[in-house]
Amino acid sequence: MAEGGFDPCECICSHEGAMRRLISMLRDSQNTCSDSQCDLQLPGPDANQDGGYFMMMMMMGWLVLALVLFLFRPTSMRGRGDDKPSPLNQDPGPPPAPPVD
Repeated sequence: MAEGGFDPCECICSHEGAMRRLISMLRDSQNTCSDSQCDLQLPGPDANQDGGYFMMMMMMGWLVLALVLFLFRPTSMRGRGDDKPSPLNQDPGPPPAPPVD
């Protein structure tokens, strides 16, 4: 709880509102379920629809896009390996002198 007794989280979700939603969910479940059977459908996509084909096509699309971007990358990025990058100045000169105590 913040100073002065003001809780900004309570403006968004209060305890009373949560209790009202819980009681509403319980009443709705009592309307659809009885002691012998429950015809409750869970929220979300319907299990009978074929959503796997769409997901597979989306994955293949991303794979093709990644492959195209990899193949058409700039030539400056093609020669890079895991080795250390070369310095820009080829003749850096003598190393600096050690500090004198």
